[in-house]
Amino acid sequence: METPVLKDWCCDDEVDGDIETWAPADPYYVDYYILLTIGRENDEGGDNFYARVVTDQMMSHLESKEFLIQVPVYTGWPLILEKINDILDECKDINWHGMSEQLAKYFSWEYGDYN
Repeated sequence: METPVLKDWCCDDEVDGDIETWAPADPYYVDYYILLTIGRENDEGGDNFYARVVTDQMMSHLESKEFLIQVPVYTGWPLILEKINDILDECKDINWHGMSEQLAKYFSWEYGDYN
């Protein structure tokens, strides 16, 4: 069984600067989108998955509750990275097809609408 690996990430315009050092004005009210490149450890590149990072206080403001990485309070990128890696650990499979189908339950997959 293989575990998918986070290869790269970037954020939308809500995050001013580098996500690793970014601090929100109010850590209880955070809402931003993140693009995650996830693949197999020994393969170059990966597929793109999208998620939305939100704090508990923002939940009542959301129309869609899909593909969320939810935290009580935003303490920084290490917490989000830990949550992402916990999800990746749950998506083990023998091949990429199996891993990507499991990942698509947690993140919006760039190929999710293709049959």
